[in-house]
Amino acid sequence: MRLIGESEPAVWGGRMMTFSAEKGVKADVTFGELTWQNHAWRGTAEVRGACFDVSLPLVGRYNAANGAGAVSALICLGYDSGRVFEALSRVEQIPGRMQIVHESDPRVIVDFAHTPEALQSALMATSETMTGGRLTVVFGCGGDRDASKRPMMASFAQSYADRVVVTSDNPRTEDPMSIIDDIVSGLDMSRDVVVEVDRRKAIEHAVRGAMGDVHNVVLIAGKGHEDYQILGTVKTHFSDVEEVTRLFK
Repeated sequence: MRLIGESEPAVWGGRMMTFSAEKGVKADVTFGELTWQNHAWRGTAEVRGACFDVSLPLVGRYNAANGAGAVSALICLGYDSGRVFEALSRVEQIPGRMQIVHESDPRVIVDFAHTPEALQSALMATSETMTGGRLTVVFGCGGDRDASKRPMMASFAQSYADRVVVTSDNPRTEDPMSIIDDIVSGLDMSRDVVVEVDRRKAIEHAVRGAMGDVHNVVLIAGKGHEDYQILGTVKTHFSDVEEVTRLFK
């Protein structure tokens, strides 16, 4: 099995199956052009000439390639293609990895992105699911870590989001406001920027400010699956997912 574009195919059991999620690229398993509809990537796939409906409830177009690879692997193992695509439609979200915590008004996504490249990818993936509305991103940067990434993350955030809410992540032994100052140095403060050092208040501000338009999306980045915050040397319970869930209760 191999992804089209790789130089060396991997052969399992003497058989090889190719897969692709790129438009116009032919392979044994080809996912056609997918669009985000009703909280999933939807479209069609072709498996050696047979056509199947695709429904993949995972944010991020890169997950189409992941899905095509998973489908190919299962078919190689002898599973029925129809059952494989039916199972694909029921794939569960990975906690803290582009996890949709609330579906609409606004849609709220929690992701672990805490590097410039990861934040950029998360913002791009979020944008792919939008058909209007405004994108708000909430993020901070960890303390006692590489400070040079802070203004870079700010720049990426402002490149993709309509509104930026800067807050604390895990400040550890650094002064939270000093970390935020580093982040803010990479922002154009004349645009829609909010600074709120209290992460709970920052999340609430972002979510409530995005209510009223079903097309609005809030991306909360940095902690993902983590259920704690490190202040000084003390680890206290804190979960972005729980905070969002609490707001909508």
